[in-house]
Amino acid sequence: LIDSTVTMDEKDLLRNRMRGCLYGQCVGDAMGLATEFLTFPQALGIYGVEAINIDTFWHDGHRARWVAGDYTDDSDQMLLILNSILDKQHIDYRDFANRLFRWIYKGFDVLADGGGLGLGKTVKTVVTHSYFLKQDPHAASKDVWERSNKQLAANGAIMRTCILGMYDYSDIEKVISQTTEIAKVTHYDPRAIASCVAVTTFIAQVLQENPSEV
Repeated sequence: LIDSTVTMDEKDLLRNRMRGCLYGQCVGDAMGLATEFLTFPQALGIYGVEAINIDTFWHDGHRARWVAGDYTDDSDQMLLILNSILDKQHIDYRDFANRLFRWIYKGFDVLADGGGLGLGKTVKTVVTHSYFLKQDPHAASKDVWERSNKQLAANGAIMRTCILGMYDYSDIEKVISQTTEIAKVTHYDPRAIASCVAVTTFIAQVLQENPSEV
């Protein structure tokens, strides 16, 4: 993922930043699960004002589906993109779509977890669309969006995009186009795509900067 023109010292700094981004994604996701769908008064009543321990988070009907300290489909989908990049050595939205389809039904074999845990309604609707694998995931995503009278702008793509801000980070135009390709696999609305691009271009710009100046 690292630009070949940077020095060894710069590479170390970039690696640390990239690790921080990936760990931040997964740890932040696990922490977010502790309060997901709770109102502020509910969260305050359950956890108080102390730091939330993700190993002992509140187990209601929603959270009880995950083991203590686990992250959700947000990070699972990011890992699907990362695995696709590592295997293909480039952004391949069709490959990501295939991996997403398999993950929904089988999960990650190496983790022995359930498939599609935490999956949002929009993603599920698009992935089960007849166009998704037979024709084109973008066509399926577009059809679902158009059937909503072009009002469906859910946020289920933005949470998987951090890795797209790291890959080809030195070329903002590539970051934008690649983010758009991956977002459109499930979310065709321009507002949903724009939110993903906002995150990935910010990450890319942080990686481009001298850490002492950011």
